[in-house]
Amino acid sequence: MKVAIIIPSVHWNCPYADIYARILESHNVKYDIISFNRKLDNEDTKYHFDYGLSNSSNALKKLIANIKYCRFVRRVLKKENYDRIVVFSSQVGIGLLGILRSKYRGRYIFDYRDISIEQHLQFLFKKLLENSYMNVVSSPGFLRVLPPAFEYEICHNLNITIAEKAINEEIKGGWSNGSKHIITIGGIRDYNANISVIDAINGREGYSLSFVGRGESGPKLAEYCKNNNIPNVSFIGFYKKEEEPNYIKKADFINIFYPRIITHDTAVSNRFYNSLIYKKPMITTVNTTQGDYAANYKVGIARESCKDLTERLEDFINTNNFDNYCKRCNKLLEQFIKEQYSFENKVLSFVK
Repeated sequence: MKVAIIIPSVHWNCPYADIYARILESHNVKYDIISFNRKLDNEDTKYHFDYGLSNSSNALKKLIANIKYCRFVRRVLKKENYDRIVVFSSQVGIGLLGILRSKYRGRYIFDYRDISIEQHLQFLFKKLLENSYMNVVSSPGFLRVLPPAFEYEICHNLNITIAEKAINEEIKGGWSNGSKHIITIGGIRDYNANISVIDAINGREGYSLSFVGRGESGPKLAEYCKNNNIPNVSFIGFYKKEEEPNYIKKADFINIFYPRIITHDTAVSNRFYNSLIYKKPMITTVNTTQGDYAANYKVGIARESCKDLTERLEDFINTNNFDNYCKRCNKLLEQFIKEQYSFENKVLSFVK
């Protein structure tokens, strides 16, 4: 048994691929990751399509790049003759639809992580869904926009081992009595939303904000802070995945404030799970999937804007007992772990 895991970006930018990798490795199933190296990085996958594509590239250039990537993937599939496939993203799935239907009908998993081209190509998208072994979503929010005629399994962006350890650890510490640090970790995007957070803490005594990671908005945000003499915001670029816990543990809050667009309204990010695991209250946007979790389980704040952000964070700390907050985080993690075990069992059935 040999499996291909096909991702739409570089490995570093697709941590969800490692969820499948861990499952396969734990049962000695061979696999290769095939990636799209748009930034010409030093990529660690066995097969990677190196094709430079700038952030400013227009839709036509991106479409052409995706077509070329799919040609590359088809050559690899024919060469390696994989038994099973896991394919991420609608663009790649639709681009590979021909070979998926002809050679891998019922032998591929389609994993949906982002709203994109499928909204304009519903006929082809439904063909992608109906010919798969299983369709997977990373957020229940996506069910709002996906065809209701199909069944979907949820795959959370979390490591079960790490989540279970977080639940079983003795709760120690409490809210910080001193300065408060907010962290934005991972891909640095959404310029305007992050400017709102920056402006909210600018000049606020006892508050600081750091951006840890890379993304198209990182340099522009750094320039904004420099031009406006904002001293309490720092920027750290690329980091190794194993360094992530150390950065998060030093923070008091995790920033997940996103703009109100359907792609963000429906998604659940890696930062969301890290907020629960490391017990760092989340800053989210109201009336979104993450915002609803934050509000309903009282594991953070959901805001329409960042006006009075620091005051609302102080209110959260002052009105929530730390131990009870941690228990609410664990209750949500327990729910996700149960759903994740169901997903893993179906992946194992897929490769048997």
